Amino acid sequence: MYPTMSNYQVLKTRFYTGYQELKKFINLLAEGLGWKRSLF
Repeated sequence: MYPTMSNYQVLKTRFYTGYQELKKFINLLAEGLGWKRSLF
């Protein structure tokens, strides 16, 4: 078993990485739609 703090760190890292990927995807999508301004 991992200590609770480690699980929390892993979750936080995964969430952060997922959030970065989502931002990247949305920005690409916006560019594809012709919105030159970044949404974030």
